[in-house]
Amino acid sequence: MVVRGWEDVIIYHNGYADKPYCNKILGCDRTQERGIKMSKKYEVTINEKKGTCDNSLFEKMAKKGDVNAEKVKNFVGKIITLKGYAGCTIETDEKTFNNNFYDTLEYGFISSGSQYFHESVKDYFGEVKRFRICEIKTKQGITYKVQPIIEETKQDKEETENKNEETTDDLPF
Repeated sequence: MVVRGWEDVIIYHNGYADKPYCNKILGCDRTQERGIKMSKKYEVTINEKKGTCDNSLFEKMAKKGDVNAEKVKNFVGKIITLKGYAGCTIETDEKTFNNNFYDTLEYGFISSGSQYFHESVKDYFGEVKRFRICEIKTKQGITYKVQPIIEETKQDKEETENKNEETTDDLPF
């Protein structure tokens, strides 16, 4: 590539976009011109957090942009074990949007901006641990929701068996 002027090359130095020195290699005698400070706005506000996301480590990861999450649409039909969730507002130079992060046992973090998905998780979190991810069609397009999986725990099974044993001991006559 032949560089004809400083417009073709940007050198990053100490966080600044610098126009390179126009020296003998570039064939001109201009001095270095300083560009503007290169910074991208990335601010995260955590609106709510539950379970494993309710700690300072997750907050630090979110504020630094270190939460790598797969989109929820990649897991439609799969069963997840939910350990925690957090609702965030993310502000960049271009836009401001809401995104929610869900910590799962099987897949790590997944994310969704779907309001229906977040409401369904919020409604059932703490009552059940396992969910099936479903895709639903609305007038506005496709969105996602969780379907709680009701599991009978060992304690529930024992209580049911004890009640059955107590009722079978009594004779009706």
